[in-house]
Amino acid sequence: MYFKNHTEFYILSRMGIRHFFVVLEEKYHTDCLTPKVSENEGSVSLWECIWSEGVEQLVTLKSNINALLYNEVLEKEFMPLYQSLPNVEKGDYIYQEYNMCYHKTNLAERFKKELGLKILEWPSNSSDLDLLDNKIRARRPQPITLRQLENVLQEMWKAISIETCMTFCLNMQNRLFKLKMHKFRPISC
Repeated sequence: MYFKNHTEFYILSRMGIRHFFVVLEEKYHTDCLTPKVSENEGSVSLWECIWSEGVEQLVTLKSNINALLYNEVLEKEFMPLYQSLPNVEKGDYIYQEYNMCYHKTNLAERFKKELGLKILEWPSNSSDLDLLDNKIRARRPQPITLRQLENVLQEMWKAISIETCMTFCLNMQNRLFKLKMHKFRPISC
């Protein structure tokens, strides 16, 4: 089982220009307007749980993640799920995190040590090991608002099959090995 602590998705400005031709009465009608995205509308952070038997609830975090929020997520989202798993005492489960500074705080390290968690050595900037990262990048049209982004991510998450999860978990060690061999540059697996 792989618990993936979070992925962060941003809505950024688009370079394309949209043209609409409307009659004067429709000029400001809501059906004729497109939401404009400013420089950086914000981000959506996700906490994911992927294991060979499927995916668990996708947790959306709308504020910037810091050490306190990270530990809160571990306690409220991760702990109940982790404790409900069969054979937890055997240590068959692996926790994956991105090596962010809040993952390495004393509080987080102590919490993970108390649980006896195995931590997956995770290469920085390796989006090709993430199921949602690649899917959202390939999606057309791209979401242009945070609400659209959240909805699309939830839809994509629910559509992940058990077969995909099983393959993802079984191939993780091999994918990490290939990534290390390619000095953490994107690879095709």
